[in-house]
This record gives sequence, structure tokens and C-alpha cells, in this order.
Amino acid sequence: MKTEEEIREQSKPLKLLTSFSSIEDFKENLPSQTAYLIMQLSDDRQQLYYGILFINKDRKFSYYVSKIIFSDFMRAKLVTMVERLA
Repeated sequence: MKTEEEIREQSKPLKLLTSFSSIEDFKENLPSQTAYLIMQLSDDRQQLYYGILFINKDRKFSYYVSKIIFSDFMRAKLVTMVERLA
């Protein structure tokens, strides 16, 4: 399992996000009592990483992170869908 440091070093969206401000500054600007869904496809398109972030009224953050491993059929379907949207 990857450590948080490895994920920070390898995540292109996270690098882009933190190049403008720190994660703490970013979190300060998020409103209370909200939830966010974040998804990222792996570079080899074998897995989809997703996370759900919850911010309660007391500004406590909780999150759930997991991944989906695609079968050959689902990967082909995803490629078709992405090509259609592009």
C-alpha cells in the first residue's frame, strides 16, 4: 500500500492543486456541511481511484478512499465513453 508521501509525489492533480496554495489553505476555503466526490483514473487505465470528503458543521473533515479495478470489458467500455466525450 502506498504511503501518503508516495501518493503526494505521484499524483498529478495534487501537484497542480498544491502548486497554487497549501492543502490547509485549500481546506479553509471549503464551506461547512458539504461533501465532495473526487475521481482519478490511473495512468494505465487499469484502476479508478475515488474519494469522498465530508465536512461537518464543526469543520471536522472525514473521508473515504478506495479503488475499482476494471475488468477488460469495463475498461473497453470506459475507453469508448472517453473517446465519445473527447
